[in-house]
Amino acid sequence: MKRNWNKLNGPGLRSPTVGLRVAKVKEDQSRTRAGFSLYGSDKWKRLSAQLRRDHPYCRQCGKTSMQTTLQVDHIVPLRDGGDPFDRSNLQVLCIPCHNTKTRAERNARAERHPGGGTS
Repeated sequence: MKRNWNKLNGPGLRSPTVGLRVAKVKEDQSRTRAGFSLYGSDKWKRLSAQLRRDHPYCRQCGKTSMQTTLQVDHIVPLRDGGDPFDRSNLQVLCIPCHNTKTRAERNARAERHPGGGTS
Protein backbone atom coordinates (compact mmCIF):
# COMPACT_ATOMS: atom_id res chain seq x y z
CA MET A 1 0.00 0.00 0.00
CA LYS A 2 1.43 3.34 -1.04
CA ARG A 3 1.06 6.11 1.52
CA ASN A 4 -0.20 9.48 0.50
CA TRP A 5 1.92 11.79 2.63
CA ASN A 6 0.06 14.82 1.34
CA LYS A 7 -3.13 13.62 3.03
CA LEU A 8 -1.25 12.88 6.26
CA ASN A 9 0.76 16.07 6.49
CA GLY A 10 -1.08 18.68 4.48
CA PRO A 11 -0.67 20.12 1.00
CA GLY A 12 2.78 20.08 -0.52
CA LEU A 13 4.39 17.78 2.04
CA ARG A 14 5.87 14.51 0.85
CA SER A 15 7.08 12.73 3.98
CA PRO A 16 7.10 12.99 7.76
CA THR A 17 10.67 14.33 7.61
CA VAL A 18 9.59 17.21 5.39
CA GLY A 19 6.73 17.83 7.81
CA LEU A 20 9.25 18.17 10.65
CA ARG A 21 11.27 20.66 8.62
CA VAL A 22 8.13 22.68 7.89
CA ALA A 23 7.26 22.67 11.59
CA LYS A 24 10.78 23.95 12.40
CA VAL A 25 10.44 26.73 9.82
CA LYS A 26 7.07 27.74 11.29
CA GLU A 27 8.62 27.75 14.78
CA ASP A 28 11.46 29.98 13.53
CA GLN A 29 8.96 32.29 11.83
CA SER A 30 6.90 32.63 15.00
CA ARG A 31 10.08 33.38 16.95
CA THR A 32 10.84 36.12 14.43
CA ARG A 33 7.38 37.60 14.86
CA ALA A 34 7.84 37.44 18.64
CA GLY A 35 10.48 40.16 18.67
CA PHE A 36 13.56 38.90 16.86
CA SER A 37 12.70 40.52 13.53
CA LEU A 38 15.64 42.89 13.89
CA TYR A 39 17.80 40.34 12.03
CA GLY A 40 15.88 41.08 8.84
CA SER A 41 16.05 44.85 9.26
CA ASP A 42 18.18 46.99 6.97
CA LYS A 43 19.91 48.49 10.01
CA TRP A 44 21.00 45.04 11.26
CA LYS A 45 22.07 43.88 7.80
CA ARG A 46 24.26 46.96 7.32
CA LEU A 47 25.77 46.76 10.81
CA SER A 48 26.50 43.02 10.66
CA ALA A 49 28.03 43.30 7.17
CA GLN A 50 30.24 46.16 8.37
CA LEU A 51 31.37 44.22 11.45
CA ARG A 52 32.19 41.14 9.37
CA ARG A 53 34.19 43.33 6.95
CA ASP A 54 36.04 45.10 9.79
CA HIS A 55 36.70 41.84 11.68
CA PRO A 56 36.94 39.05 9.07
CA TYR A 57 37.82 36.35 11.61
CA CYS A 58 36.18 34.49 14.49
CA ARG A 59 36.92 36.21 17.78
CA GLN A 60 36.96 32.82 19.54
CA CYS A 61 38.98 30.47 17.32
CA GLY A 62 40.52 32.86 14.78
CA LYS A 63 39.18 31.23 11.61
CA THR A 64 38.85 33.71 8.77
CA SER A 65 35.93 34.42 6.49
CA MET A 66 37.86 32.52 3.79
CA GLN A 67 37.76 29.38 5.97
CA THR A 68 34.25 29.48 7.40
CA THR A 69 30.99 31.41 7.54
CA LEU A 70 31.00 34.19 10.11
CA GLN A 71 28.07 35.53 12.11
CA VAL A 72 27.61 38.54 14.36
CA ASP A 73 26.83 37.52 17.94
CA HIS A 74 25.34 39.48 20.82
CA ILE A 75 27.78 39.13 23.73
CA VAL A 76 24.93 39.74 26.16
CA PRO A 77 21.93 37.98 24.59
CA LEU A 78 18.91 40.10 23.74
CA ARG A 79 16.71 38.06 26.07
CA ASP A 80 19.13 38.87 28.89
CA GLY A 81 18.94 42.61 28.22
CA GLY A 82 21.68 43.04 25.63
CA ASP A 83 21.44 46.05 23.34
CA PRO A 84 20.78 44.84 19.77
CA PHE A 85 22.78 47.58 18.00
CA ASP A 86 25.48 48.51 20.54
CA ARG A 87 28.81 47.69 18.89
CA SER A 88 30.36 46.91 22.30
CA ASN A 89 27.77 44.12 22.65
CA LEU A 90 28.61 42.56 19.28
CA GLN A 91 31.33 40.16 18.21
CA VAL A 92 32.09 38.14 15.09
CA LEU A 93 32.04 34.35 15.56
CA CYS A 94 32.13 31.37 13.22
CA ILE A 95 29.04 29.17 13.24
CA PRO A 96 30.56 26.38 15.40
CA CYS A 97 31.78 28.87 18.04
CA HIS A 98 28.46 30.73 17.93
CA ASN A 99 26.56 27.46 18.40
CA THR A 100 28.79 26.48 21.34
CA LYS A 101 28.26 29.87 23.00
CA THR A 102 24.50 29.74 22.43
CA ARG A 103 24.29 26.20 23.83
CA ALA A 104 26.22 27.24 26.96
CA GLU A 105 23.91 30.23 27.46
CA ARG A 106 20.84 28.03 27.03
CA ASN A 107 22.19 25.51 29.56
CA ALA A 108 23.02 28.27 32.06
CA ARG A 109 19.53 29.72 31.63
CA ALA A 110 18.00 26.27 32.23
CA GLU A 111 20.02 25.92 35.44
CA ARG A 112 18.83 29.33 36.63
CA HIS A 113 15.22 28.45 35.79
CA PRO A 114 14.85 24.68 36.19
CA GLY A 115 11.05 24.83 35.81
CA GLY A 116 11.40 25.77 32.14
CA GLY A 117 11.11 29.56 32.48
CA THR A 118 12.91 31.62 29.87
CA SER A 119 13.63 34.87 31.68
